[in-house]
Amino acid sequence: MYKGHPVKVEIPISFEGTSKGVKDGGRLVKQMRKVPAKVLPEHLVDTLHVDITDLDMGDALRVKSIQPAEGIEIMAPDNAPIASGQVPRAVKSLEEAEADFGIERDECEELEEGEEQAQEGAAEA
Repeated sequence: MYKGHPVKVEIPISFEGTSKGVKDGGRLVKQMRKVPAKVLPEHLVDTLHVDITDLDMGDALRVKSIQPAEGIEIMAPDNAPIASGQVPRAVKSLEEAEADFGIERDECEELEEGEEQAQEGAAEA
């Protein structure tokens, strides 16, 4: 390594905070754990920190949201996803019912409870 000449490295990504989507029952899916970068040896860092507190279910964080320190050039495409908030299957079915039938979430939950009770009654008979 020569001083003043950049080197190519893969820098680990550290996800900071708890996302809105995870708090609401979603799941954080990490698509990238390291990001390729060109960096001058004197600017080399151990990790790149990414704040995920605003990440909601169905949203994605992209490479362009990484704020690298001075002297670091990220080599991945700007639109490449690094993490996303995955919507759980149960939430998807409630949202689909709301959209398809125009009913509210509370009504969906009441319908699901009624179906479960009916299935339990049928199983007992």
